[in-house]
Amino acid sequence: MVTGNCKVNGRISTLIRRIRTLKNLDWQVQINHTWREGIKPAD
Repeated sequence: MVTGNCKVNGRISTLIRRIRTLKNLDWQVQINHTWREGIKPAD
């Protein structure tokens, strides 16, 4: 449904269109990790 070209009707069609739009954007993702020892106020 999301990756194919099948037609979707009803309320879900808006969701599928939005997912396809997000999927086609030029994404750049960065993941950072902080050890719990480094964030004492969170404890």
